[in-house]
Amino acid sequence: MGKFYGYHIDARELEDVREICVLCWGLLGDVLLRVPVIEALRQRFPAARITAVVDPV
Repeated sequence: MGKFYGYHIDARELEDVREICVLCWGLLGDVLLRVPVIEALRQRFPAARITAVVDPV
């Protein structure tokens, strides 16, 4: 198996999430495909501020 190179987030740290940034690059259809992800993030982190960064049209 390969090695994992990344950042591990402890479950206790997830309770303290206050801000989330979702990058939505692409055309309108690509952005709309991110809506379920944003909804799932809202359910998991109801108190967090969610910001979506999109391409200018």
